[in-house]
Amino acid sequence: MEERQQIDNQTDPKTRSNPVILIGDSNLADLSLTASYLRNSGYHVITTPDSYRLVRLTQRESPSLIIISDQLKGHDGYETCAVIKLHHQVDVPVVFYSSDSSEHSILRAYDSGADDYLLKPVPESILRAKIKVHIRHAESTASESAHSGSPSETPDGKTADAFLPAYTMVEKIGSGATGTVFRALNKTTNESVAVKVIKPSQLGNVRDLQRFFRGALIGLELPPHSCLVQILEIKRTPDFIYQIMEYVPGRTLQAIIRSGIWLKESEAMSVIECIARALNHLHDHQVLHRDVKPGNIFVTDSWQAKLGDLGISRRMIDRTATTIGHVVGTPGYLAPEQVLDARPIDIRADLYSLGLTMHHAVTGTNPYERESPYASILARLDGEEATLDPVRNRNLSPVFCTMINKLTRRRPEERFATPLELLEEINRIQRN
Repeated sequence: MEERQQIDNQTDPKTRSNPVILIGDSNLADLSLTASYLRNSGYHVITTPDSYRLVRLTQRESPSLIIISDQLKGHDGYETCAVIKLHHQVDVPVVFYSSDSSEHSILRAYDSGADDYLLKPVPESILRAKIKVHIRHAESTASESAHSGSPSETPDGKTADAFLPAYTMVEKIGSGATGTVFRALNKTTNESVAVKVIKPSQLGNVRDLQRFFRGALIGLELPPHSCLVQILEIKRTPDFIYQIMEYVPGRTLQAIIRSGIWLKESEAMSVIECIARALNHLHDHQVLHRDVKPGNIFVTDSWQAKLGDLGISRRMIDRTATTIGHVVGTPGYLAPEQVLDARPIDIRADLYSLGLTMHHAVTGTNPYERESPYASILARLDGEEATLDPVRNRNLSPVFCTMINKLTRRRPEERFATPLELLEEINRIQRN
């Protein structure tokens, strides 16, 4: 109670005139030393070791800058930074400080929204200089915004142009639940790219934001592949996230299905082969896609396909990317094991989603489509297994139907074990 009263007295707006700096650190020695440095420089400093209180103070005190340690009570510094910068969209500089000098820690801090990263122990002169630069920059940016007007609350080409000077927005090519996609031109190469403009609030809660940045980072690190939409850059501003990607002329498989076109077997085989190659590339680099569906498959006029949207992908060794009881993916195409417990899944879940997607593409119907996502999931777990019958679908060969049915078996051990095994089956069918 005494500590809370002391903090509340410190933060009385009537008693302060200097810039306010919040510091969150559960290492009390570091917290005290950093606070003393900044108080000696004339700043009004508010400290707390608790992540929840730091978030509340951020909303209440209108700070000029926030310093966050990786060590906090409650949530760690990375999660707290993401809450403040990405979920609550607080337009205040955040300086992350830690004794961890590893590349992983630095990247994780920046992915969580930090504006700078300092190594403990931070020399007083460096700390003071960094704080002064960040506050000056924030004040200058605020002044410019006041004169020019704040960015639009709705993603648009003009807003993207302002924050992406290397690109010229040409046309809007799509929109969805998480953002708007534009075709843009690289001013240096004159090549087309796709720019997805996202408001952080559209991605959902903090875990969804972290999942998005984790997937984007995986996409940036992956070597290019002809069957995978390449992520080129990620940019973040206080209002929007910009994901610059390879531009694929054509349509999504979802748009083709919705237009009433059913794929011929030869067209479907071409698409399956391309996506199997993409999944094999991911598998070689220990990555799971986790959201293979018609809307994430881009098809050209020559029926070459590319797999896009690594937004919820994760590395196979990363068991922290999914929480127990939290279903990740699109309900209509999830493998049964993704619904039961997403953490122990492997590449066979992606193969199942590919099989269900292609079943939909050649028949025009998702066999598990129901009146609600919950009903769709129940049908997959307890209902009759979906089968592609060559007698009912006379335009499809028995060997093709057998391949699709093997992809969509309820038990993972009854499916193809790897994308390479599927590619071998495709080659066998094509030879015969």
